[in-house]
Amino acid sequence: MSDECARERLIGILTRLMCGWRLTPVAVLRSDPQSGLVQRYNRHVASISRTADVTCFKWFRKHRRLARKRKMPIDSLGQFDATEISHVGLKSLCQRDREIISLCRLPLPSAAVQFIDTSQRYEHTSVPKPGVTPCVTPHGTLFECSDVRESLGAEKLRFQSVFYPPIIERHLEDANLDEQRLLGNLGGNAFEGRSAGCVLVALLTFASELESV
Repeated sequence: MSDECARERLIGILTRLMCGWRLTPVAVLRSDPQSGLVQRYNRHVASISRTADVTCFKWFRKHRRLARKRKMPIDSLGQFDATEISHVGLKSLCQRDREIISLCRLPLPSAAVQFIDTSQRYEHTSVPKPGVTPCVTPHGTLFECSDVRESLGAEKLRFQSVFYPPIIERHLEDANLDEQRLLGNLGGNAFEGRSAGCVLVALLTFASELESV
């Protein structure tokens, strides 16, 4: 088999796998926002002190330049109405993260399941799309706009197609709050399990075909 034919064959196998691989909707992979774990996690994050002199940070000046460019009132950065701010998940955010969310101009809670990666600089933050999560990275923060809260570590693993038996699922959901952060770090860095799985299966399939030639 020539190199050109081998390459086309491998690409063909990979394409069929990627197209035929059934994707689970993101909405199904989320934890119940009313569960005790989610409520405890929100309260824990809200209890962490994040006070600082924000005016000395570069993002403070960048956000205000962006607001002027978009003709947004400077005072509106990081500010939300009474209904929005009543959510514990929003109260727990620092000023920088609140400003990133307000620059994205999404209503809270959003009608569709949408996420904002508030751990990135705003210029590196992808435009929120319904049913699509940004890259899951170690120490990253995914803010879910539909439930107005930070995603759990166990959820980040599921977003990366890391699934586990029900008994382990229950243990992960009951993990303490610090362990949830560690679980989220295991979900990185910026790969998606199905894609990696398709590549591996395609290579193994192609290798077996070569042996049979």
